Amino acid sequence: MGRSPRFVALAAVLALVASACGAGPTPTPGAATPTPGGPTATPVAGGEITVMSLWGGSEQESFQKVLDAFKAKL
Repeated sequence: MGRSPRFVALAAVLALVASACGAGPTPTPGAATPTPGGPTATPVAGGEITVMSLWGGSEQESFQKVLDAFKAKL
């Protein structure tokens, strides 16, 4: 009886590892697929991107520069 809890724990760990190593998500038919050197989606006028993060200092300044450059190209 002493080995039963260990066996159950080992089986649970193996199941978790197996599920973590599974294949990635199945592509949605008609979804944009990346091409080398090409865009992955067509820009949409009036589209919106929401970024949620916790930045500060130089990281925030660098990200703001990227956003400003992106907005300038629209």
